[in-house]
Amino acid sequence: MNNEHIPVRRHRLTGLDVCDVTTDELDAIERQASDVGLDFQIAVFCLTLSLSFFATLLTVKIESMKVFTVFVVIVTAGLLIGSAFGIKWYKNRGSLRKLIQKIRDRQIGPVGEEGKELKPSSLGDIESMQPTIPTVEGPR
Repeated sequence: MNNEHIPVRRHRLTGLDVCDVTTDELDAIERQASDVGLDFQIAVFCLTLSLSFFATLLTVKIESMKVFTVFVVIVTAGLLIGSAFGIKWYKNRGSLRKLIQKIRDRQIGPVGEEGKELKPSSLGDIESMQPTIPTVEGPR
């Protein structure tokens, strides 16, 4: 096979919706998409760690005070950190969806009179007109 020729199979799109997005919105999407997943992962890890050490405290007799103190600190820190990240995840879990919906809501609806809407392909054929500014005459 010739390395200069790569066979390509193309599947035609029947339609395409395009939305304008600002750089601020792109930054927000990037930040929210990474934060939500990370917050959830940290919360699950810390809470699981905390619960496993707590189960160990309940089921095993620990005679060393140092080991017992370390286990209690791990349980407490895991609960606090896991709860904090869990609350943060819970509060922000719908923010990405809301931002995407805000971008989608900016789409322009059909143009023209009801029953005689213009197709998107014919919008380029419309002639632009100079806007008319109504004048208001006051009392003389």
